[in-house]
Amino acid sequence: MTALAPQSALAERGSAVAFVGTAGLVAAACVDNRALSTAIAGATVVVVAVIVATARQVGRGVSAILLVPAVVLVTVGVPATALISHAASSSVFPARRSAATGSLPTDLSARFAAALDQADRMTPSGSDSVLSVDVTPSEPIQVQVLDSSTGEALSSSSLDEGGWTPVTRAPTTSRRAEAFTRHDVAGLNLTATAARIAASATAMGVPRDDAAGDGSVQVARRPEDHKLVATFQIGSADLEADQTGALPGTAPLATLPGLLPAITTLLRDNGFNPATVGLDEVQYMALRSGAQSIGASPIEIGGGVDIEVDGPGRTGDIVEVPGRFPDVTLRPTSSQRSGFTLSSVTAAVLDRIRTDVIARHGVDAVDRDAVALDIGQAPADSPDGPMTIRMRVGPESDAAGVYRFDGAYVRAGTW
Repeated sequence: MTALAPQSALAERGSAVAFVGTAGLVAAACVDNRALSTAIAGATVVVVAVIVATARQVGRGVSAILLVPAVVLVTVGVPATALISHAASSSVFPARRSAATGSLPTDLSARFAAALDQADRMTPSGSDSVLSVDVTPSEPIQVQVLDSSTGEALSSSSLDEGGWTPVTRAPTTSRRAEAFTRHDVAGLNLTATAARIAASATAMGVPRDDAAGDGSVQVARRPEDHKLVATFQIGSADLEADQTGALPGTAPLATLPGLLPAITTLLRDNGFNPATVGLDEVQYMALRSGAQSIGASPIEIGGGVDIEVDGPGRTGDIVEVPGRFPDVTLRPTSSQRSGFTLSSVTAAVLDRIRTDVIARHGVDAVDRDAVALDIGQAPADSPDGPMTIRMRVGPESDAAGVYRFDGAYVRAGTW
């Protein structure tokens, strides 16, 4: 029995070295903290050293044999553990932390706030000279800032895992009049505004593709008049809200009954008497799928009304698209052509003309609201000829006619 004692002790001590060494090094490698990992590895070495030292009580041979795995543990196991622990702490675990704590918000208002904060990181006081912010859901946030000292636009985009791309610079012709500040948008709640925009789009009957979903959400000044707006792409339409989140209130213009009241308001808001001001031409297209404009116009894509005003004192165009703020381009004039007045056109006549076009061309009932019209001089008439109303209903280009102001039919087509 005595002769077997050293072998038994060797087995016991060997198992202990294997168990403690393996468990200790695995634990050290799995800990996501380099200091703690080092402490566990060091404690493992100490425990193994104690086991080897106590083996000397059994016999020098046993101690010598156990010294071999202990040396392997120290020279190979500990360095390997350090490498594994370092790799884990520098790559895998921080990535997980970034996804959990560094990812950007999905709420529109929170995304907008994050974009303004990034503008300040891009350049000192960057949120005082923002050119545009795009916070489209499910897309990277994009920020563009004006560096007025160099005439450059600075750009940065959010990353899926959190953080932002490095700032890039490019020459720009944009200047201070086209930028906005954090103070300018202090009253803009994009999340609440988006809900109102969606309700307005539904009320206007904006054509939408449910499979494609809605599009971009951008805050910037409009190039035509530098008005600061938040623009929401909903289906086929770009709908706007101002810097306080207020909507333009142009939803009624989406269909024919809202046309004359909208023209009256636009003329009055711009200082004209709606009953007496001279008009050269009025173009209109409903915001309905299948509607086709009559002639080239700013409204031929998004629908709306284009009013060509001629005096007194000013001439030019007033354009209003459903869901957007008016675009007014007026200039002084000393002359006034005869044209026509709004009071010479009635809602009853417009509705009667539509009914006649539908009957003459067999337009489907579903296309009744897909109306486009032009009030003014028809191309086929002589310059001193009478003003007419040209109307098209539905997607068929030949479902159209020319009519007098009293609703009498003149000829087919729009020429």
